[in-house]
Amino acid sequence: ERYKFSNAVTVALPKSDEPVENGVRGAAEPVRYETKKYEASLGFDGLPDVGQVLTDQDPLAVVYDESTGKHLIQRYKSSEPAIVEEVRVIGGDSSVVNKPYGRVFIKLRHRRNPVPGD
Repeated sequence: ERYKFSNAVTVALPKSDEPVENGVRGAAEPVRYETKKYEASLGFDGLPDVGQVLTDQDPLAVVYDESTGKHLIQRYKSSEPAIVEEVRVIGGDSSVVNKPYGRVFIKLRHRRNPVPGD
C-alpha cells in the first residue's frame, strides 16, 4: 500500500549546549526525537475530529505517500461552512502496520435555511 492516512512527523530535537561528563558538548548525548502534527487542525491519524467546523480551504485529511515521503493534504472546497458529523474507517487491517486503513468516509453537515420545496 503506497498511501496511508497519517498526520505525524518525527523531527530530531536539537542537542543541548550543556557540557557532558567528559567535557565534550553533545558528543555522548543521544539524538532525541519528537513526533509533531503535520497539520495542526487534524488528529495524528490525519483525519478531522467529529464536531470540527470546516471552512473553505481547511484541511480535510492528510495522506502520507510512502514512496516519496511527502504528506498530501486533501482540502475542503466550499464557500459554505460544514461540520464533521461522522468519520468512518472502511476496510484495511489494524493489526498490520503498513495497511491500517482502506478508505475513509467523512460525513459533513451543512447548516442552511430551508427553502420551499425541500
